[in-house]
This record gives sequence, C-alpha cells and structure tokens, in this order.
Amino acid sequence: MISRQSTEARLANTTLGIRVDRPASLVTTGLSLFSVVGGNVLVNLILGEVTVVMQTTASAGTLRHHPTTGTILDLAAAVEWSDLHVGTLLTIDSVRATNIQLVTGLTLLRGQSAPVILTPGHVELAMAAPMTGQQKYSIWYKPLDELAYISTPSVDNLSVSSQEMLTNMQLGIRVDRPTAVATATVPIYTVTGGRVAINLLLGEVTTALDAGANLCTLAAHPTVGALTNLATTVDWDAMAIGTLISVSGVVGDALQVGTGAVRGQDVPWVMGVGHIEPVMAAAAAAGRIKWSLWYTPIDTDAVVTAA
Repeated sequence: MISRQSTEARLANTTLGIRVDRPASLVTTGLSLFSVVGGNVLVNLILGEVTVVMQTTASAGTLRHHPTTGTILDLAAAVEWSDLHVGTLLTIDSVRATNIQLVTGLTLLRGQSAPVILTPGHVELAMAAPMTGQQKYSIWYKPLDELAYISTPSVDNLSVSSQEMLTNMQLGIRVDRPTAVATATVPIYTVTGGRVAINLLLGEVTTALDAGANLCTLAAHPTVGALTNLATTVDWDAMAIGTLISVSGVVGDALQVGTGAVRGQDVPWVMGVGHIEPVMAAAAAAGRIKWSLWYTPIDTDAVVTAA
C-alpha cells in the first residue's frame, strides 16, 4: 500500500512540479540558491524559511534571477529583513513590482499568483548590507526544454524522462515550432479536429529582431469567426537574442516579454479549429523566433501542430 506521505508528495509534484530543497545556510548577498541548467523552466513556487534569527541591522532583501546571458532581474521588490524571527516564511508573488511576501507561520502567506519562466542562470539572494542569520529554500518547477533542470550543490535531480513526464501531466502535450522569421498573419500553430485548451505558449528570440517600432501581439484566428487577439500589443523593436515571449491567458493583459525571466500563463484559453498567428504593425520583424506550445485536447480528435 502507498503511504499517505508518498501520495501527498506525488500529488504536490503533479500540481506544482519537481521539488528541489536547499539546506539552511548563512544569508549573503549574491548567494546562489538554485541553478537553472540546460534550458528554460517554469517556476510555480519559491518558498524560504528563516531557521536562525536575522540580525537587527537594517538591510532590505529580495530574490533575483541572474541569467547566464542577459540582465540581472529582481523577482520581487525588496523589503526589510532585519530581525526576522525563526519560522518566518518568504515567497514571491511573480509580479515583479510586488514586495517579497513575509509572514511568521502559515497564516495568510500569499503564494505565487502566476508561474514565472526562467532561463539558464541562478536564483540568488540580494541584500543592501551583509547580515547574520540563516534561511532554507524550496523551489517547485517544470522543465520547458528537454534537458532543463534546477539544481543545488547537494541535490540529485530526477532523470530527464521523469521531468518530462511530470511536465506533461500538468501542462499537456508539447509541440515545438523551429526558429523562423516572424511574419504578420503567417500561422505558427494550426488547430484541427476540434477544441483545445492552450496551457502555455512560449517564444524565444534566436536572432535579434530589427530596430524600429513594431507593435505586435499574438491572435487566435478561427476557421469560422473573427480573429481574437490573445493580448494587447507591445513593441518588438530590436528584441535581443534570448528574449522570452508569452501570454498570461487573461483578456486585456499585455503580451508578456522579458529577458531572463517572463510571466507564465495564469489560466488556459480555449480555441477551436483555426490558427495562432502574429499580428504585427510591420510586415515582418526580420529576426527569428522559436515557439513551444503545451495543450490539452477537449474534443477527441483535436490536435495542435506547428505550422
């Protein structure tokens, strides 16, 4: 018989993804908590806990992503870490302007409102001044690329096949579209056979896009019916290699764009037979973008293919 503990662990992994724990250690600015290796990952939750009380000296702290290529990015606005007591929990909201969440005990601790996508690099501490005290951290994630994983110096990771299986359990069937020039109204994906739920759509710039204003978004273009924009437009002017592109799934939100990290999809969207395509002010963006999409069929014969 499977124990309750192992069942709960499996359920947590199915929902939140693969868990990696980092043992308690002295907090220092720039300390690497986790390494993202081999590709992009979808982070569903980062949770810290104070294990040795923090000193009373004033020092604001936060977590940040330090990509292998690109600009260091704070994952939340810094808050004061002085005199944090043992048992204080820390997490992020995933909306970068939101303060890091702090609470002693479990009452009203806010988790992530949406996943965040991270490129290869490190998740690290950032503090205004050195402090004493210790914190431990756990992270739950799903790999978006075949060889992607998160590690700490003391953790053995699941095999790639196990990671892929866990990702598919939550995000659905993955379809990759090879890198190509981004061109207005040229489909990137085709839906046939019925309705599907799109759980995540992720683009990555592989060749820098041309300089010059070019307001762009993505749209669902049904075989029967009107084209629907999946997000409001943003300027694709001179997008650099490694820039990530996604949609939140919330009607009226802007297209999500970031270097090193980008907001993931809050909720799936449902579409019928048709295409997903770029909508661009200019005819083309000259550079190249690769795409990955994860979906769940709603109708028996529904399929998504790269166009």
